[in-house]
Parts: sequence; structure tokens; C-alpha cells
Amino acid sequence: SIFYKADASGFTRNSIWLYRKRQDGNLLFTLQGRSDELIRIAIDNPALLQVQNSRTFHHLAITVKRSTEKNTGKVTAFIDGKQVNQTLFTASPTVNNSGDLFFGNNHQLSSPWEGRLDEFAIYDKVLKADRIQEHYEAGKKSLTHEVTRNPSTEEKEAFFETRIRPVLVERCVTCHTGEPDADSPLATDSRNALLTGGEYGPAVIPFRAEDSLLIAAIQKTHKELRMPPDDGDELTRKEIQDFYRWINDGAVWPGSMDTPVAAKEHNESTGVQYTPELDWAFSPREVTEPPLSPDPKWNTNPIDQFVDAARRTKKLPFNPRATRNTLIRRATLDLTGLPPTREEVHAFVTDNTETQVAFAKVIDRLLQSPMYGERQGRLWLDIARYADTQGDVGDIPIHSAYRYRNWVINALNRDMPYNAFIQAQIAGDLLAVDSSNSEQAKDLNVATGFISLSRRFGNRKADSLHMTIEDTLDTIGRGVMGITLRCARCHDHKFDPIPTADYYGMYGIFRSTVYPWMGMSDEKSPFDLNPIDPLSSSTSEGKAYWELIARYEYQINNHHRPWLKPTLDAFKKTDTEFKQRQAELAELEKSSPDSEEIPALRSAIEELQQQRDDHLNFRSGAFRELMLHGLAWIRSEKDQLGKNPPFEFVFSVRDGDAADSPIHLRGNPENPGQTVPRHFLSTITPVAETKITAGSGRLQLATWLTRDDHPLTPRVVVNRIWAQHFGRGIVESLDNFGRQGKRPTHPELLDWLTESFVTNGWSIKALHRQIMLSQTYQLSSLDESQEALLTDPDNVYLWRFSRQRLDAESIRDSILFTSGQLDLTQPGAHPLDPWYNTRYNLNTPFHKEYDHNHRSVYLITQRIFRHSLLGLFDSPDTNSSTASRNSSNVPAQALFLMNSKFIENQSHALAVRTVNARPDDDSRIRWLFEHLYSRDIESDELTAIMQFLKSYRQTPTSGPVSSATVLPEYLALCRVLLTSNEFFYID
Repeated sequence: SIFYKADASGFTRNSIWLYRKRQDGNLLFTLQGRSDELIRIAIDNPALLQVQNSRTFHHLAITVKRSTEKNTGKVTAFIDGKQVNQTLFTASPTVNNSGDLFFGNNHQLSSPWEGRLDEFAIYDKVLKADRIQEHYEAGKKSLTHEVTRNPSTEEKEAFFETRIRPVLVERCVTCHTGEPDADSPLATDSRNALLTGGEYGPAVIPFRAEDSLLIAAIQKTHKELRMPPDDGDELTRKEIQDFYRWINDGAVWPGSMDTPVAAKEHNESTGVQYTPELDWAFSPREVTEPPLSPDPKWNTNPIDQFVDAARRTKKLPFNPRATRNTLIRRATLDLTGLPPTREEVHAFVTDNTETQVAFAKVIDRLLQSPMYGERQGRLWLDIARYADTQGDVGDIPIHSAYRYRNWVINALNRDMPYNAFIQAQIAGDLLAVDSSNSEQAKDLNVATGFISLSRRFGNRKADSLHMTIEDTLDTIGRGVMGITLRCARCHDHKFDPIPTADYYGMYGIFRSTVYPWMGMSDEKSPFDLNPIDPLSSSTSEGKAYWELIARYEYQINNHHRPWLKPTLDAFKKTDTEFKQRQAELAELEKSSPDSEEIPALRSAIEELQQQRDDHLNFRSGAFRELMLHGLAWIRSEKDQLGKNPPFEFVFSVRDGDAADSPIHLRGNPENPGQTVPRHFLSTITPVAETKITAGSGRLQLATWLTRDDHPLTPRVVVNRIWAQHFGRGIVESLDNFGRQGKRPTHPELLDWLTESFVTNGWSIKALHRQIMLSQTYQLSSLDESQEALLTDPDNVYLWRFSRQRLDAESIRDSILFTSGQLDLTQPGAHPLDPWYNTRYNLNTPFHKEYDHNHRSVYLITQRIFRHSLLGLFDSPDTNSSTASRNSSNVPAQALFLMNSKFIENQSHALAVRTVNARPDDDSRIRWLFEHLYSRDIESDELTAIMQFLKSYRQTPTSGPVSSATVLPEYLALCRVLLTSNEFFYID
């Protein structure tokens, strides 16, 4: 459904619906009034009229014209400017037009609207056909076919392996084999089989989930196809969403079209064997001397020597160095996510020392800024899939998650060595045992938020822990090692030398770890949270505290449920009727004391009272006591415990009972196979050399990951920092260094930089400085050479600097910063309601934005809902580790910038600053350009803006010319300049 404006008393009354008919896929428009009168018209879905749907936008217009004389009228539908249907109605609905109008949702969770809206408008009069045609013609010119979400092939294949293949194997393949004697001719064991389909046609239509019979079958909305067939046996909402996503992403299936979905039972590894030529990332670093360049200026930095050598092989020229104005803006946005001030620009531009020396001073200053950690921390939080909520059912908020976020920011600000940074996040609670002081121990404990903030799934902890562990392994795999580890969950990795035994060797480490929970849909109270100080004697007391709360929760919700709930329901029903009859008797005795109905009513009340007492006396008076007093006492005690914790708790992990894990055959934890010892990647370290004899193994894993000679970990972070500065990594697939990822464009440079990084103590700040002081980083971004542009349009060989759009947080922060509204202090916790006062579930998930003017990294981050502004500009999906964000260009972004209240408010604040900063138009305009763009205005720009101001003042709507007020012409000017491409891009 698209539109919804319904009365509380009747969900579909006083509402507007546009929805797809369940069986044939066509559309229905319905407008229903406050009673049962409604207007309805059917519309042929244009997507069904094309042999191959290109997923283009279509323009739909509905007009409702009411008769002025009679309670009748006609409704007309237009598709792409042309009338397609018209019908009369004889009973005109009465509609209440007050209140909010929502669009983009659906009243049926099982059949969500699939698609993307570009524009939506309601008019208070009927538009004529020619006017509707004009709307269509004007609108289609601005449509774009770019989509916000554009996952890589590697991501799609990994999604299939972890989300789709296990369901097909466990729920579909056994019956749907395609064999002649099978119940159905449909086979589900390969992509080709699904595309061929059965007697009703193709089961899957790539990119069109809504039109795929497989979706109709698993949603059970098809008349004949209902899979699984038994009532009560259904896929979960999450599984159905996964199939939607898989099909709309193209139904990618690793291997060939006929590759079978089901792997063989695991006995011994039959997977990919390590081959140094193909598996370069698993091989030791090969460090070579930087080649000398014939041009001496390219020999001052080894980075330039490697880049120049590769560029010369392609006979490519290179751009000159960027201007000082450009360099300081580039560096400041790069390191801090904020533009430089006018004073900082002036100081650098007028510095009389050589540019390289002056630029080094700028970089050193920026690296010491507290804003550095906020910018770099946000990028790491992408990797860590950070959120302030648990995800999935209810998306329950995590009150102390912000502590991990702040720890990341502070650790990066003090240049914590990257190896120690990783160790703390995987095993900080274990490292804290050897900590020298309590505050350091607290920090190390909080750092394990990297593990503890893994997503939660389902309604109960016991049902979904394996998925939380899988999320942990995926984040460590892609985020730290740059490999798709989760692809070995169901079988040996199909492309990389990772046997499934390695996956479960690492799985056992986290199976031996205790994860905290803020509660689940069926288990409301938090459990397994830890005292913030792991060194205090309160650890065992804290464990007992949460165990007691969990026990109370269990007693309330589960222990007496088999016999208590039916009795309570019967009691409530009888008690309600008893009270109604008492009220009737009182009213009757007052109004008609001689009524003949009174004796019969009294008799009925006595009988109801006896029935009510019988319910209460079930299992003697002890039950009555338990029901009326015991449960109330338990609830009271649980709430009191929640309100008065003995000490501060944090969302961290701790070691549990150490145990190896069996291999989950076909990825199913209910189908265990051979137990494997806890170990790491056997391609790098043989299983026999892994010694985990005590504890979970997290500390050993953290140490192994951060060995100086580890082939993956340092390469991955060096490549990621490089990509931050240049918009593209030396390995383009930042989180996949396997065979399905990209090969490095400059392999010698990557290994040299990695070796230098490790030698310099794993210092991220030193790496930033090294890269930014290279000639390569300081090149102009202008397309100065058409020859180079034709030879290397993607700038793989770095003959120029690649222009980059600001990320979502930098856009918001830069707007607030230039308007003077940004609060640079670090805020505390989010104003969340106490956990004991909340009950979040599938139908009422947590959803708050808590907007403020602090930096965007401090905004609350959810897994189900995205921030309205940040999501529009491609903030990361917090449900998985994100190494590289999309950078989309869609109409909704431009519409937001033109119509947003946020932009209006910041433009107003900037206009006030501008008017107050300088006394006249000329100086104000010059000040604005220096302030927004870090450069002087060009003469033609100045002329054009002066003419704009003059024209604006001549309009009747312009306000009085007074420097003491916000001049409307400056409000308009600031809005234009603040939303320009130059402001949003790093040159």
C-alpha cells in the first residue's frame, strides 16, 4: 500500500489504499470514507505488460470528481500521462481530512509494497488530462535509474551462501527434486531449475521478487502454491525478506547455472587448495625496493616512486599539484570530516615556507585535532556494523552502546596502535586481567562492544545464538581479514582455501563466549550484562543479579504458563461479565426498583460469582494467592531490581564454558557433524600449531590476527586507509582479498606500505601522514589531459586526484559547521527510556532519532530504521560490516535539499552570520565563498550573484533592506550555495 490515513476505530476506514492484487499482480486504488462507502478502480500494472521488465518508473495519477448535485461521481486512472480506466460511483464517501497522511507502508506485514517512490503529491482539485500529461512529461526528464543499494557480486554471493542456500537445502530440495516421481515437477536444486519453474511457470524472475511465484508460495498468497504446504509450517518473516532481497538483487547463484544447491556431507576437506599465484593475500609479504624515477621530484616519497613507475608503463602524464586552497580543504575534510575555517585557510595560503613543509604542518595539526577521531571513528564504526540497537524483532535499544562508540573515537585520537586496537575489541575483557589500573580495565571491557554488538535475531536467545555468532565471524572475516569467511558456513569455501572445518574452528571460540542481551520479544529483561569494571569483585555479584532478573522473568512468562494462562483467561472473561451484570442491576434498581427482571439478574450474578470463585479456587487457595499476590510480587521485585542496579553495567562479553563446536552440516545447527578443535585459518597456521587449551580462545585469536607477519590483517587496514584518501583501494574490493575479489593494481606498493606500517608500530596516524605527504595525494583533480582521460578514465594509475562526494555525516556536519550551529562537545548517553518501562516487539519496534546539533557520529544509530537525512545520502547498512559506502545520485536527494526544514534552518543561520559578518554585498559575498568553499570568488561569479541580489530585491516579496534582519535575498543565496556540488565534494 502507498497511502494510509485510517481511523483508529476501523483500520481501513477513512483511508486511501493503492495495492497490488494478490493473484494477478495488477493494481487497485481504493478510497474509503468514515463509514463503508468506498471508491475503487482497477489499473493494469504496466510492469506486467513488458516481456522483460526494465524496472523503470511509471507515473500514476488518480482523479476523483464528485458531483455537486448528487452524491455520485467518477474516478479516472492515468498511467504515464494516458487515461487507462474510468468508473462511476454512486455513493460518495465522506472523508475526514484532518491528521497526518502516511505513504510507503502496508497494513499486511506478509505482503509489503515492493518498489521505490520518486515523487508523491495530492491536489485539492481535479487535474485535467492535458495537465496530467504535462506532469508526466516534466517528471520523466528528472528520473534516474540509479539505485541507492548496489551490492557487489561478492556481497550477493555471500548473502546467498548464508541466507538462501541453507533454507533451500533444509526446506525445499528434499521434495522439489524435479524427478519424474516427485510430487511436483518444480526443482529447486539449481538456479536453472528455479528459472525454468514448474507447471505454473518460472519460480524466480531475477530482479522482480513481486512477480516471482516463489515469493507468492512462501508468503502463501497464491491460490494453489503454498510452501511449505502444511498449515503452521511457514518461513519466518526474516527468511521471506531474505528471498525478496536475493531475487531483487538478481538471484545470484555462485558457480554455474546448474551448480547444485546441496553440498555433500562433510567428511574431509574437498575444497579449494591454497595456490600462491591465486591466493596472493594468504601469502607472506614480498617487500621490494621502491624503483627510482627519472624525475627527481618523484623520488622523495616511496609511494610516489611506485606510483610513477606504474604510470610510466602506461605512458600517462600527471596533473600538476593542486592549489593551496584546494589542498587544505581536501586534507581537512579527509581527516576531520569538516571544512577548514577562513583563518586556517589564510594561514596556510600565506605561509612563506615551501608548500610541502607548510602542508606537513597542516597535517600534523589535523592529526592532533579531537575532530580527527570523530571522523575516523565513524569509518571504523562502519566496519564494526555499530548500532545502538540489537536489530531484528523489536530492534531493542542498547543503553550503554555509546560507550563503545566513544571508546573507538578516543582510541583513534590517541593513535592506539592498530594491533592493540584489534586485540582490545576481540579480547579486551581478558586483557584487562593484566591491566595496571581500573580505568584502563574499564576501557578494555567496553572495547569488546565490537563483539557484543553483533546482531540479535528472532524472539528467543536459544533460537538464534548461532546467527549472532555468524554475524561476529562475518565481521571479523570481512572487516579485519578481508575474506568472506561466512561462505564456509555450509560447506568448504567454493573460491578461497577456507575449509568449513576452519569456520567451525573459529565458531567454537565464540560459542565459548557469553554474549549480553537487552532482552528479546519473548524474554523481556536484559541478561548477561557485565559490570563496567572487570577487575572488581562485583563480577560474580553482577552475574547473580541478572540471573535473578531472568528467573523472575521466566516465572512471570513461562513457568506457570501451561496451566496459569487458560485459567486467567477464563477468570477475566467471567469477571468482566460479572461486573457488567452488577452495573446493570444497580442501574435497574435505581430506575425501576419494582422491575420483574431484578430477581433473574440477581440470580445470574450469583451464578457468575460462583464461577469466578471456582476459577480462583483451582488447585486450592495456593493458586489464588499465587495469581493475585505472587505474580504481582515477582513483577514488583523484578522492576525494583531494574531500577536499582548494584553497580554500572555495560554491554560487553566474557568467557563462558569452553567447548569445541561440531560442524553444522549444511549450516544447520540442528544437524551436527564432526566436532573440530578451536583453531584459526589452517592455510595460514596449521591446526596442530593452534594451542587453545583454556578459555574461549578469543585472546589467542586476537594475538594471532595481529602478528606482525599476518598476511591479511595489516594489508587490509592499509588498503582501507588508502581508499579513504583516494576513493579507491589498491585492492578495489576492500573487504574481499580472495579470488572473487579484485587483484591489487600496485601489489609492490601495497606490500611496501604494509611493511612500513607494521615497522612504524601499526600507527594509523603515521600512515595517514605518509600518504598525504606524497605528490600523488597532492595532485589536482582537474581533467587536464584528454589523452589520460581516454586511456585511464577510472584513474587506476593515479595521474590525477579523484574527486569524491562527502559522506552523509560529513554533509550534515559541514552544513552545521558553516552555519555556526555545530556543537563540538562530546555528548553523553541517549535519552532512552529505562529498559523496565519498555516493551518492544515486531509490531512496535523501537524508533527514535533524538536529533541534536552535535556531530553526526553521536546520533543514535538503529538497525531497522535509518536516520532520515543520513540514510538518504548512503549511510551504511548497520546490519553488516561496510568497508565501502555507495555514493548514489537520486532525485530524492535534490528534493530533500530543496525542501528540507533542516536546510532551511541552517540557511537562515548562515544568512544571519553573513549579514552580520560584513557591511555590504561585495564583502559579504566574498566572505561567503571563503567560508563555504575555502577560495576566493571569481569575477564572473561575483557579477552573477550581485545581479541575483538586485533582481531579488525588485520582487514584491522581498523584505526591508536592513542589516539588522535576515535579508530574504541572503536566505535564498545561502540556500543555493549551501547545497551546491562544490560544497558537497572533495576536490
